[in-house]
Amino acid sequence: MRFEVRAVADDGHGNEESGDWTAQFTVWVKVRELRGGESVIADRLTGKTPAILTVRDSSETRQIVPEWRAVDVNSGAVWNVREDPREADNAGYLDFLAEKGVVT
Repeated sequence: MRFEVRAVADDGHGNEESGDWTAQFTVWVKVRELRGGESVIADRLTGKTPAILTVRDSSETRQIVPEWRAVDVNSGAVWNVREDPREADNAGYLDFLAEKGVVT
């Protein structure tokens, strides 16, 4: 997966606004999908898929924060990072919660 962060841009009047997503790095990720949920918003059924993403512990992956997103380079699926990475049960790896099917 490719991890991305949203760039901050100047709107020309001295204010900051969200810019484009910028790729930071690409690493192997194990995705463990959890039980998803559905809700009705404005008469539309929307589905969210939470998952635990596992990455190898490195200086790059320790930079991941909830403002980032992960993009599956094969399918294009977008996962919004929901928490800072924490040590996984398996030494040398980090786990964090992410969610697919929500606005980025």
